[in-house]
Amino acid sequence: MVSLETNEGIVGGYIIPQAAVVQVITKNRVSREVVANILINPYIEDVLISDYLAEELQIRILYPRRGLWSL
Repeated sequence: MVSLETNEGIVGGYIIPQAAVVQVITKNRVSREVVANILINPYIEDVLISDYLAEELQIRILYPRRGLWSL
């Protein structure tokens, strides 16, 4: 277990090193596979990716508020 600093204070969480292989697949493109760590915060239900992972997957964020991106 690790300590995670959040806006609400410090909570316990888990880091699982190199536990996932991530790849983006769209209708006409496939990114390369990237090995990623998994961080689990038991108080958050959303799935997030880090800036580092987005860059490794070559994701270009076009309009963040609308959720538009491209490879």
